[in-house]
Amino acid sequence: MGPRLTLHVPASVTTRYLVATDDRATPDAGYLRDALPRTALARVARDLLGTPLLTVAPGLDAPTRWSERLGTLGGAADALERVAAATRHVVVTATAAPAAQPRHAQAARLAVRALAAATGGAVVDLDANQVLPPRPAEPERFVLGQEWTGVFLSLDGQGDGSLVRAETCGMHRFGLPELAAARVPYAHMLTSANLMRALAHRMLAEHLVWLAAGPPSGPRTVPARCRATGDDVLRFWGARPEGRPGLSVDLVRTPAGCPGCDAALEAVPPDNAGTAWWDDHAATALPKILWADPSP
Repeated sequence: MGPRLTLHVPASVTTRYLVATDDRATPDAGYLRDALPRTALARVARDLLGTPLLTVAPGLDAPTRWSERLGTLGGAADALERVAAATRHVVVTATAAPAAQPRHAQAARLAVRALAAATGGAVVDLDANQVLPPRPAEPERFVLGQEWTGVFLSLDGQGDGSLVRAETCGMHRFGLPELAAARVPYAHMLTSANLMRALAHRMLAEHLVWLAAGPPSGPRTVPARCRATGDDVLRFWGARPEGRPGLSVDLVRTPAGCPGCDAALEAVPPDNAGTAWWDDHAATALPKILWADPSP
């Protein structure tokens, strides 16, 4: 069977959003319920609003304790400037059992979008560490690549710029560890980002199947050697698979770069293959795409 890893699945997970605005009035739960559209997802949001599972804190004058985080966010340059200049911060907190995800997370984000629209604010996903692009509505269909998990790249190694590190932010909202790849040759940073996306999709899909099977009889274990494919990258974006090839990686525990996370799983080239593995295997198995449009 091979080595396995034990994953701690928490009893509940918490997601936080920050609405950066200049409006001094914070709409209450009743106003937000009325502002939501007439959709199935909105019905879930209405049931959650005003309960301990979805709370809207009173707005606070900036700077707040979240202000230090704003300099690390991903997002479009104009959106980042808008968030940095905002004078008020409103925090929305959603709490759910992992088995209630991703539907609970979708409903919470729909309510946050309604709050941002009412206050003329911008939405910061504090768990995915990014500013969300404005959307007229929250899609009913869940697609992991629609800003639910951010992939961040940074320099690694001795600082000579030859190696990068890729890591996710946002997987913990589903009761999963974050993912990382270290000491990646600079030329393969896109491949490393797509490896993170492929593994994120596959791990979440398997996790949701495990949760749907009912209350577990013991801790969840997963193989320490995981397989990911080019089709997993496409599925991350909600695109139709094309029968693309795959590759295997070993998963080992590593410190997490995601704020508020204790640990992550690092994807390591199998059998001590070293950095040449990125040339010989990863670069040929994973598609060189920045994103893909969701399939109908």
